[in-house]
Amino acid sequence: MRRNIFKIYSKKEGYYKAPNALTQNEQLSYEARGVLLDILSRGEGWDFSMHNMIQPYCKQTMISRIFHELEQNGYICCWTLRGQGKIIGKYWVACEFPVTKEEFKEFILTDKTLDFSQIFLL
Repeated sequence: MRRNIFKIYSKKEGYYKAPNALTQNEQLSYEARGVLLDILSRGEGWDFSMHNMIQPYCKQTMISRIFHELEQNGYICCWTLRGQGKIIGKYWVACEFPVTKEEFKEFILTDKTLDFSQIFLL
């Protein structure tokens, strides 16, 4: 069974306080801002499935487009987890401010719970 995990970099105190730079970022669609705010409010280690994001009024193609938009703007990044010659899941990193892929790599390298020999950047 595939396991998809979001590693979230934001400060939490029982609620999520979004920075104005994120909520008012005109480079992101309203949909992308909403999905990112939902992700950031979930908390550390949220076991993510794209199926969980799909609502009756929201198709998988829409979620895929939104994730692509968030990746292009530096808010999320994805690594593929491989084991025994096959994909076993994905490791997502979400951040409340845009960062480069190199900065995302620095974030993930600080996670001591992962075996980095099995992670491949998409």
